[in-house]
Amino acid sequence: MGEKAHGFGGEKVKVGNVRKRHVIESVERAGNSEFHTLRDADTDEVIDQFWMRRQSKPSGRPAPRQKNSFKKVYDANFDYLVDKGILSNAEFGVFMKLMRFLDWESNYLIHPINGSNMTGSQIAKWINMDTHDLLEYMNRLNAKGLIMIVKRGGNGYANHYIYNVDIAFRGNKIKDIRQVDHFRGECPFHSPKKVKYKPRIDDEE
Repeated sequence: MGEKAHGFGGEKVKVGNVRKRHVIESVERAGNSEFHTLRDADTDEVIDQFWMRRQSKPSGRPAPRQKNSFKKVYDANFDYLVDKGILSNAEFGVFMKLMRFLDWESNYLIHPINGSNMTGSQIAKWINMDTHDLLEYMNRLNAKGLIMIVKRGGNGYANHYIYNVDIAFRGNKIKDIRQVDHFRGECPFHSPKKVKYKPRIDDEE
């Protein structure tokens, strides 16, 4: 039996029987490298572990606010999202606004000025929205497989967010191919077209 959540302004939104998957990310640093561990927040199961190299100048990244930088929106999956009515109009509006914060060659939502991963309160402030309302929409989008919520620890740690890689992307190659894996398999959003990505290799220009 489907669960119903009340939207804002009297709107009713059907959530359905989907599993919200929250992920806890821990990071250990060693020199210029970081060891990342991703765990399921509910079961504490280790989903993935990997090393990433920290670089002062990200490979392949354009200069800030470069005029010819652009976002790719994948037509087949975007049209499917609209035609199937997967999102309410209000949810769709928030989802489209989130696209504004896509990182370069990574689908983390980042601050447009300092480039750090954004928290819910930062996103809410940037798009002029109440934080509680924004977090409710983020939970709905997560439940429908359109964003991933990355938990960085226990209470007191703000979440970070990853945008679905089958909807939109900035750049040519992806810095962390594991972001693609997160939106496959158990993801509630079954995109008709699985976008193929090539990983960005360290020191590659």
